[in-house]
Amino acid sequence: MGRYLWCGGITGKADWLVANAGATEIHPPAAGAVTENDARDMAVICVVDNGFFDAAGWAYSEAELEAFTRPDSRPRRWLTMPAVNALALVEGP
Repeated sequence: MGRYLWCGGITGKADWLVANAGATEIHPPAAGAVTENDARDMAVICVVDNGFFDAAGWAYSEAELEAFTRPDSRPRRWLTMPAVNALALVEGP
């Protein structure tokens, strides 16, 4: 997994993205939900609760989506947002 968003504090990243970056919470996407054409316009973001910190990762390809959807015990929240907004956060503030 390679693209993470630098946003908000250590926790609460999903809420920060909704309030500040044009993100909308969605249900977990199904396999095949991320295509190259879609990824140019809209980003699928998975915010993983790792206990004391959140990680906001961009599922920018089908392989990335598959990696984020592998079952484990960590809670996840799924978001979609304009890809240009996600790209700005990947590069940092």
